[in-house]
Amino acid sequence: MRAMNYQQVPFFRIFLSFVAGVILSQLFIDIWDTIIVGLFILIVTLVALQQIPKFWTIVFFLLSILSGFIHTRLFQSSSLATYYQSEELPINEYKGRVLDLKDKGARIHMTLEIYEIQSSPNLRIKEKIVMTVKNPSQELKALSFGDCIEFLTRLKVPQQNLNPGGFNYREYLKYQNIRYQCYLKTEDIKILGQNQGNTLLKIAHKQRKKFIASLKKYIHREQEFAIAAAMILGERDYLDKRLRNTFSETGSMHVLAVSGLHVGIVSMLLMLVLKIIPDRNRFIKILKTIGMLIGIWGFAMVTGLAPAVLRAATMFSFFMIGKLWTERINIYNVLFGSAFLMLLYDPLLVFNLSFQFSYLALFSIVYFYPLVSSFLVFNSFLANKIWDLVAVSISAQVLVFPLTVIYFHKFPVYFFLSGVIAIPIAFLVLCIGILLILNFVSVWLNSFLGILLQDVLSFFIWSMKGIQNLPNAVLQNIYLDTFSVLIFYLSCIVFMIQHSFNYRKKLLTVLAFLFTLLLYQNIKHTHEEKQEFIKLYHDRDELTIDCIKGHVAYSFQGLDKEFTHDFRNQAGIEKVVPLRNIEGSLGLQRHIDDNLNEKIQIVLISEIDQSDREKFDVVLIDQPFEEGLEQFLNMDSKYILLSNLNWKQYYQWLKILKRMNIEYYDLRMSGAIDLLEFTQKAKLK
Repeated sequence: MRAMNYQQVPFFRIFLSFVAGVILSQLFIDIWDTIIVGLFILIVTLVALQQIPKFWTIVFFLLSILSGFIHTRLFQSSSLATYYQSEELPINEYKGRVLDLKDKGARIHMTLEIYEIQSSPNLRIKEKIVMTVKNPSQELKALSFGDCIEFLTRLKVPQQNLNPGGFNYREYLKYQNIRYQCYLKTEDIKILGQNQGNTLLKIAHKQRKKFIASLKKYIHREQEFAIAAAMILGERDYLDKRLRNTFSETGSMHVLAVSGLHVGIVSMLLMLVLKIIPDRNRFIKILKTIGMLIGIWGFAMVTGLAPAVLRAATMFSFFMIGKLWTERINIYNVLFGSAFLMLLYDPLLVFNLSFQFSYLALFSIVYFYPLVSSFLVFNSFLANKIWDLVAVSISAQVLVFPLTVIYFHKFPVYFFLSGVIAIPIAFLVLCIGILLILNFVSVWLNSFLGILLQDVLSFFIWSMKGIQNLPNAVLQNIYLDTFSVLIFYLSCIVFMIQHSFNYRKKLLTVLAFLFTLLLYQNIKHTHEEKQEFIKLYHDRDELTIDCIKGHVAYSFQGLDKEFTHDFRNQAGIEKVVPLRNIEGSLGLQRHIDDNLNEKIQIVLISEIDQSDREKFDVVLIDQPFEEGLEQFLNMDSKYILLSNLNWKQYYQWLKILKRMNIEYYDLRMSGAIDLLEFTQKAKLK
């Protein structure tokens, strides 16, 4: 294992402090809050490292944090919000440039860069938005990078996640520096011109389309073509849900995205080609390095300059340029230096899942691979090579598995088996694929290569499905909270950077962190045993409720609904019991009275005449407003507009409730709610 001496890795310190500033920019508005928290982080870090802080150390650390904070705030500043002095924008006519287009058949999704507002043509604007067009024309489907359009719309802030723990689309767009979206029809859009974007990027996108067409010409099976397009060119739009699921559950999804593995293979091929030229002098060495850089960035270009490829190409560029100066390169400086450079380009990459997985996996491999690979040594050459592949997979998972769990709530048990197959096949597919798309050889040889590539990919798909079907191939519905993950990574960081400590002290430090983690988990589990709440979900189809007591969720019409799973994992639910033979709110009320300590009176407004109670804590509005319902509305009850009302019914009820000055909760717009907490807050008022 190669120890990381943090004093010899300046980019490690710069990177960590800069990242701290980026994260703080999303948590704090006041810059003084950032300075105070930065000082606290500095003191804790220095105490952990048993270092006495020096004045210039403190100054450098704070300046790095402030740089990350200010750079991120400037990067996220919105041109439109500044122009209108508000997040709420009026209807206006805009001109925008196409950055990306996804054709989904009945609709297209475009990422645009707005460069002009019709009302202020002289104003320079640069704002990324997302546009969805229903039933698009063929002309709109044919749009590509750099094409310009004009459209009239009201740009809106994307709706936030309305059920706890689920995918947050607004946050996802926010970390791509996108604040607004719009929905339009074909007739609302006017095409202004074509090929008006960045020339280099236009060439890259055009060449990519050409290569995809070449793959399609020689690979005729649908699934094999989808895998080839993903592995060679990073085009994942052709992958269907089942295929994605197969590779996700076997831990081999990373090979379907052009990434560091692919750039590494290209680099190795280039090195083999350039090895025939001897390094007679420094000039030849510089020329070979330039050739390597041109080859790597050329590959990055034809893959559409995907973010993962940019990261890997930047990292390899750091490495090769460093080799010109010295043969002994500190790989950690290369790793953190390239990461820091990427964050200067786009600080929001810190929150990008692909960025996190790429750098953590590589960092984990660099540090842990020598340790893991030394556990076993075989006399057989083949056995050692297979063990090396397994060791790489295990090493990568050390730092990556917490992210896998926290994002996907599942973990592929046989990831090491898929790694043994996926890495050699990725090398083979890339070698054949590059020859195929470049058309260096004759048509008949291209046809042979196409058949060979198709058969290799068929074996790959077959083997991944075989691993997926093994017993207990995936651990499902597992959950780690942010604090647990933080404790884990802190223990890893301290273990890695305490180069001056002996292994006994390192082990004691890690054990202390693990003890803290186990203690926290025990306290959390005990707290969850006492929890009680009634979660009313945002569901556009029907009333969906979980009555939660301890680690058991009694589910009313929500047993198999996907949007409930993440919250149940988060709440530590170990068992879900369906509430059967319950008709409406009266049956639900009986269950609440019999099983929960906290009492609450709930009724559907459609059943209010069936009950003998005169006062209710919560009235759920589930039907259109009818004459005579006004007599049941009173100021003592709390009203909730359910999500399954259609828009006409919804606006009708809004008008009635506002006219009668009755307090209500809007489930459609505000999302899921805990009814017990909702009524308790109301009583305190």
